[in-house]
Amino acid sequence: MMSINGSLAPALRQNSAEPVEKSGRERRFYRAYGLTIRSEVALPELEATAPAEPDIVIAVGPIDHPGLQLVAGTAFRFEPARQYLAWEAVGAFLISDARRIDIEPVPGIDDQLIAFPLLGPVMALLLHQRGLLVLHASAIAVGGRSAIFMGDKGAGKSTTAGAMIACMADLPAARLRQRGSTFSSAATARRSRPMRGLAPCRHSSNSPT
Repeated sequence: MMSINGSLAPALRQNSAEPVEKSGRERRFYRAYGLTIRSEVALPELEATAPAEPDIVIAVGPIDHPGLQLVAGTAFRFEPARQYLAWEAVGAFLISDARRIDIEPVPGIDDQLIAFPLLGPVMALLLHQRGLLVLHASAIAVGGRSAIFMGDKGAGKSTTAGAMIACMADLPAARLRQRGSTFSSAATARRSRPMRGLAPCRHSSNSPT
């Protein structure tokens, strides 16, 4: 049985937190994907918010393992109401009822490493179950409409979105907002988390405006 990770470092504590629970962890509240998230894992990538009734609950503790064997360091099992994902180096994740994620981390791992699969494939699977179309993309909003930039990791999605905002910043009529990468089935952009990984760029005086 994988043990529970220790208490959070003071540097990660936020004002949007409730008292420590039985797991020894604070409950933090975040707003992302148009939803309120209550989490026992520190997720500084997301926007902190005041405590409220959560749409998604993330808890840390022992979970009911389905008895799968790890293959190449991973194990997955998908059922209608429950989905199990495990990584040998991180821990096990159990999604239930499209609104709860239980996590059993490996001993000694910190929240920053847990967040990689949690905000990646685990959260993407939960959001898909809630009817959202999840895209690995960057996006901008102009005049109430959105444009998305899709591509592999490192292809320049965030850099392209940032460059477009920079180029149009001097246009009075342009109202641009940089958004995240989650869209509902009605193609309404929902902010996920702040964009990172921007590559440095040079602006030439001969560049078109």
